[in-house]
Amino acid sequence: MQLDLFRDSRDTQLRNEAVDALRRRDGNALRQAIDGLRAEYPNDYSLADFDLITADLPADVHDASPARIAAWLTHIDAQLLPALCRLLGDDAAPRWLEPLFKSLAASAAARTFQREHALTYAGALFLRGNDLAAAHTAIERIPSWRRIPEPLSWMTEIAWRENSPAEYWPLSAELAWIAPSLLDSVLSRAAPDAVRHLYGAFTSGFESDDESGSSAWFPAWLLVEHSELLEHFRPIDPHPSLPARCAMLLVSLLTGERSGLSPIVVERRLKLRSLAPRLFARYMALR
Repeated sequence: MQLDLFRDSRDTQLRNEAVDALRRRDGNALRQAIDGLRAEYPNDYSLADFDLITADLPADVHDASPARIAAWLTHIDAQLLPALCRLLGDDAAPRWLEPLFKSLAASAAARTFQREHALTYAGALFLRGNDLAAAHTAIERIPSWRRIPEPLSWMTEIAWRENSPAEYWPLSAELAWIAPSLLDSVLSRAAPDAVRHLYGAFTSGFESDDESGSSAWFPAWLLVEHSELLEHFRPIDPHPSLPARCAMLLVSLLTGERSGLSPIVVERRLKLRSLAPRLFARYMALR
């Protein structure tokens, strides 16, 4: 939105002054710039966004209840963030909101995790505030977090944003099995380009054996198509679903192949063929 002050018109200059003040988080300068813009151009298209931002930011988030934080989050996502995107741009707007999310997280820090209020938990709010260390610490306080979809998705996002394959591959696999829809949404906004590329190849060409087309098959597909990732999948917690059983069977099968354990390989191949004929056919085509 920032333009050349010498080239552009008076309304653009005044609008830029307000945007600059907003970007610097200078409240006094912002109010003065908005007043100046309104005085000369009372119908300027940006005034509604400026007014929304200055009027609707939470003034006091200390000890806010989960319901109050949830209401703020709804307003931020539905109203405040779009307004900021129009004024600051799609990349800068989320960063501008980070201090607000950190304040909300600090308000929620003393509360225990409750799934019905998952998005208002401190770990989720610190993550939106881009404080990955604080988010990690808060999530680790949740008992059995690795078996709960929301905190598992947050930890997966942290690992992706830190670009740590040794962390994000096993977490991604477990998330695919217990909450494939969460994997889809978190991956779309946070995964490294390499992971997105692999996921795109998976979604465009894989036919699952249970006809679901679910992202739950992503780990098994990876092990077939990219067996070089095997070491990252060894620490995965098991899961009873068919896609998970096939993936863990592939871990055992690929390990047996590398160890030259022929009887185990034959046994595992027969079992994979019985569980997932399509996956088995692709696996054999690459042998």
